[in-house]
Amino acid sequence: MDIVGGDGVVACYDVLCFIEQRRISAAESGKTTGRTKFTEKQWLFRSLPEMVKTPREAYFAEKEAVPFAEAEGRIAAEMAAPYPPGIPLICPGERYSREMLELMRQYKADGCEFHGPSDASLEVLYVLKEE
Repeated sequence: MDIVGGDGVVACYDVLCFIEQRRISAAESGKTTGRTKFTEKQWLFRSLPEMVKTPREAYFAEKEAVPFAEAEGRIAAEMAAPYPPGIPLICPGERYSREMLELMRQYKADGCEFHGPSDASLEVLYVLKEE
C-alpha cells in the first residue's frame, strides 16, 4: 500500500479515527487510559482551530495585545504550546474559540508551562489587529 497515495491517507485517517473513538469512549465511561492528566485534556478539544490567515500573513500583520478574556474570536499572532505535552494548541493565523481558551485555561491551571506566547502567564495574548 502506498502511504502517500489516496488509499494510504484514507487508511491512516481511519486508524486515527478508530483510536480517537476508543479514547473518547474510555473517557466517557470513566476509564482511564494510563496517561497523565495533561494528555487526557487533548481529547476535550475535538475540532481544529479555524485557519483565517496563513502563518506567513499572520507573521507580517500588525499585532496587538488583548486580555485573555477578550481573545475569543480574534486571530492568534503567536503559537501557544502547553508543556507537557508540548504540542501547539494554536498557531499564528488561527482563530481563538471559547473551547480553545477554556482548554488553555485548564492546561495552565494544571501546571503546564506555555511556550510560544510572549506572555507565558497567558494574562495577555497577542492577536492580529482588526481590519
